[in-house]
Amino acid sequence: MELNVIKIILFTSLLLPGILSTTAKAEPVLIKTMSNELDKFMSLTQSQDLPAYYTSYEITEVEQVSVTSSFGSLLDSNYKNSAHLDVDLRVGNYQFDNTHPLRKNSLATDRRIAFTSVVPVSFEAEPLKNRIWFLTEQAYRKAKEDYLTAKANDKIQAAAEDKSADFSKAPVEVKYEAIKKDRLDLEYWKKRIKAVTKPFKSQAEIYKADANFTALNEARWFVNSEGTKVQHFQKSYYLSLIVVSRPEDGMEIPRHRTYFTRDVNKFPSRQELVADAEEMIKEISELKNAPILNAYSGPAIFSGKASGVLFHEVLGHRLESQRMKNAEDTKTFKHKLNKNVVNKNISVVFDPTLKSLEGKELNGHYRFDNQGVKAQPVTVIDKGILKSFLLSRTLVNGFKKSNGHGRKTYGRNVTSRQSNLIVKTEESFTESQLEKMLIAEVKRKKLDYGLIFDDVVGGYTYTGWGRTNSFNVSPIRVYKLYPDGRKVLHRGVDIIGTPLATFDEILAAGEEYDVINGICYAESGRVPSSLASPPILLSKIEVQRQAKSFTRPPILEPVLDDKEYTQQGAR
Repeated sequence: MELNVIKIILFTSLLLPGILSTTAKAEPVLIKTMSNELDKFMSLTQSQDLPAYYTSYEITEVEQVSVTSSFGSLLDSNYKNSAHLDVDLRVGNYQFDNTHPLRKNSLATDRRIAFTSVVPVSFEAEPLKNRIWFLTEQAYRKAKEDYLTAKANDKIQAAAEDKSADFSKAPVEVKYEAIKKDRLDLEYWKKRIKAVTKPFKSQAEIYKADANFTALNEARWFVNSEGTKVQHFQKSYYLSLIVVSRPEDGMEIPRHRTYFTRDVNKFPSRQELVADAEEMIKEISELKNAPILNAYSGPAIFSGKASGVLFHEVLGHRLESQRMKNAEDTKTFKHKLNKNVVNKNISVVFDPTLKSLEGKELNGHYRFDNQGVKAQPVTVIDKGILKSFLLSRTLVNGFKKSNGHGRKTYGRNVTSRQSNLIVKTEESFTESQLEKMLIAEVKRKKLDYGLIFDDVVGGYTYTGWGRTNSFNVSPIRVYKLYPDGRKVLHRGVDIIGTPLATFDEILAAGEEYDVINGICYAESGRVPSSLASPPILLSKIEVQRQAKSFTRPPILEPVLDDKEYTQQGAR
């Protein structure tokens, strides 16, 4: 990932019958082993000239089945079971420690090394203890070095804008969730996922048709020197179906379907998936014949999916407080607390405690974050007024404790990250009403048409001052809405803009929610997140032409099955 560049990729999910179950009532053996080694280290380090004041160990076990198919054939498949140890070790004190940001340049600011190691999945005591001590020793040496560097930097550089503590105290949590793994049958899923992409095999206009499936059992064990002990388990099933065509003009036309669930009984049937595939073929054909939209600036309606991605990219990443500690972040909303930042009818909540919304499962659900802090809902915007940020245990001015949004992938350092983003409205309008309001805006501004963004494939944003503080959202289906009510399908543009200006333009919101489950990529790795938003009407948005390839469509006919080839004869 480039510095300060964040992306969200939309995805899907699936499941499998059969359950292996273990229940944790007493202290798990693994927790006890980790705690004992942690206590030994904290006791020994107190005799050093620069002792550790905080240490945590987190072990993540990942059992995973992944399958990729294309045009009815298997491209890749594997079963993996691995375990990973991460150590967070701090010297100094809560106010100033070895993680203190350097005020120098981007490389220095982001200097922290993630101390991580693969450990045996058998969790045998002696090998595990050896890895814990080896990694702790490395982390301790580096922490002392970083602390002295930070102290020197603090004396010779300009005063820091943010005076908040480098780390915060958190309640002690002791919770051992039951581990109930689904039995992951690789052969079963190989057959199932191959069938998903077979309908595209005979489509000459489609040159990419990939299904990417992942079934996951993930268990985490976390202990820290303050006394927190957490055993956490989640399972998830994703399927993303990505189809791409390229017409004569060279501009790619993507379509996608995504599926997510944690329950095998909710996994879509083969018939449902084939029906989706056939619908995607029709959509590709429609888009191939649709004209390319030129650059535009004016009013537009964002569907629930499009507005969800907009809020995620434009707002969500700029409310992740930890990046505000970076001297080179633009801190767009840092000084906007208790001020109006969006239409007064809109509130925004991040709630990782929710498993579902209006019957739709949410991928951004968890019960404890990666610092052992209990998940909790956070109202970041209340009726248009900015009230809070997403906080890990690394804070910013004005806040005293984490709100359970310290997240990461194993092998990375924790940062504050998004969870389940939910946009709420005080007043809502029907689809028809929003379209009438859009037409009124078009007429008022004496424009030829307005735009409706029906679906998106994803987006990205920049938050650092080294580049323009901007965002880019990629819609797939765009409609021109004319004053007489006609809708004409178009394609080939990106939505661009800057955050503050964009939110100033929101006029109204719709009624029905769209939910997107995705994977968000940023500094602390890939974390599951969900977006739930109604449609919104903006008085002004800007689009630009998408980049295009100069490669022409495929020349050769698609390869047929042997049976089909025999029936039709050689060409």
